[in-house]
Amino acid sequence: MAWYVQDVEEYIRYSDVWHKNKFTGPYAQASCQETDTEYEQWEKIYLVIVGPLPMTEERYKYILTCQENVSK
Repeated sequence: MAWYVQDVEEYIRYSDVWHKNKFTGPYAQASCQETDTEYEQWEKIYLVIVGPLPMTEERYKYILTCQENVSK
């Protein structure tokens, strides 16, 4: 099924779900932050926990991701 611009516009115009969830408040701009530059690998890493996800057969439902900042 192909979606066309007029189909999307009509859905938005008549969708109760869309109107109930539409954000109408003021948008806040995040403040700028000064960042540092790493020169050595593993000087800074980022850890993010993703989930909860559907449980696997091994009964896991979260993923731990790790990214090293210099080499990615």
